[in-house]
Amino acid sequence: MTVRVLTSWGRIEVAHTEHAVQACRLPSAGLAVVGGPTSPPVLQEIEADPAARSCPLIGQLEQFFGDLFAGQPVHWTAIAWPTATPFRLRVWRALCAIPPGQTLSYGACARQLGCPGGARAVGQACGANPLPLFVPCHRVVPAAGGWGGFSSGTAWKQWLLQQERAVTAKLAPTPKLV
Repeated sequence: MTVRVLTSWGRIEVAHTEHAVQACRLPSAGLAVVGGPTSPPVLQEIEADPAARSCPLIGQLEQFFGDLFAGQPVHWTAIAWPTATPFRLRVWRALCAIPPGQTLSYGACARQLGCPGGARAVGQACGANPLPLFVPCHRVVPAAGGWGGFSSGTAWKQWLLQQERAVTAKLAPTPKLV
């Protein structure tokens, strides 16, 4: 079954079962222009296969995408982990532990997994992530600064991190003046 999320940046496609997401494809066409897009993506419509309208996951996906594009906190755990090498699965699970709005370097992620010197392998696992948005590979960046790569273009990575940082800033407790 598939859910199509139409945005001003193109169509996101999410493959799913009745109980979990299996894959997510973000559009990248048109985002490689110099300077990136001139405005953030805007949610336009969410479409589901007619036969899947009764699937309990559809409402959860509609809520997820509505919240994501409205700048609300999002979290997703219903994942059908794809077939992959044990290392990639470890990386993808580790990505889910990085708090929203925070980043970790490729090297630090590799060290946390017990693979010092494995920064490039972590980057390859991030690039092969079939579930961007749901498995947050956008939270991994180069230690030297910059955005690093992203399978659908750095505009998505930048926007996702900016969204998360804005949300966490809104949720942070206001310090009390004494």
